[in-house]
Amino acid sequence: MPHVLTCRQAVYETMRHQVPPAFREYFPLGFDEDDIHAYASQSGLDPSAFSAELERAELWLEASVPFVLSTLVEVFRTHKKLERTRAENLSLVVEELLGKRTRFGVPRQRRALQLLGLAMELYSRNELTVGEATRVLSEYLMISAEEAATLVDELTQTILLRTVSEIRFQVRSFGEYFAARQLENAQLSQILAYAQFRGSLVLNPTWANTISYLVEMNPRARGYFVRRHPVWSCRHQHLRYRRCSATKRRARL
Repeated sequence: MPHVLTCRQAVYETMRHQVPPAFREYFPLGFDEDDIHAYASQSGLDPSAFSAELERAELWLEASVPFVLSTLVEVFRTHKKLERTRAENLSLVVEELLGKRTRFGVPRQRRALQLLGLAMELYSRNELTVGEATRVLSEYLMISAEEAATLVDELTQTILLRTVSEIRFQVRSFGEYFAARQLENAQLSQILAYAQFRGSLVLNPTWANTISYLVEMNPRARGYFVRRHPVWSCRHQHLRYRRCSATKRRARL
């Protein structure tokens, strides 16, 4: 009788040598456009109408994550449309994810993710070492290093992914969303101090997607970027998800 075993990739890497050679390894990929259409259809939705909403809300990349897709499908099923902005849609997704974990309250988890997202933006990196993440949370949440490490581990059960020595967000836009949430009520001067290259007025392009979230949340930031940097106020145009058919993806593999 065949057996199927599942394991998070980071954990599996540490025990891979113990797996019998007779087992075959499979690494699931994110959904492509065909998968998303099929899931919507099997969920009783009109795939064309749902696709049009993903296009309007610019959420194709996020919808490639199965859990995110399932949440967006339920929102569309209930309201016949998605929320107005990307930030509002991601808020629904992440709040549901965080609510599934009870070791730490949702506000504490959300605050930790905001700090980690902002730290990655400030470092212009997509990941932090576990030690860096632990120090950030310990210092800014004023908790012990042990509690911070436990919180990091808890977040890898939902929003974060963990490799052998580093952590990152499941989807990069999650980190940019949380960084924007951390700056939601910040003064414009503080936002610009972070987003500009040090000692200049030039904006760092790695901040573009975070700023595009921020203009949805912060009226003062929205007014400034619409007037001074209108391209930066466009939602996510520079990171459009290039969808491909399952046939093309199989060809690449």
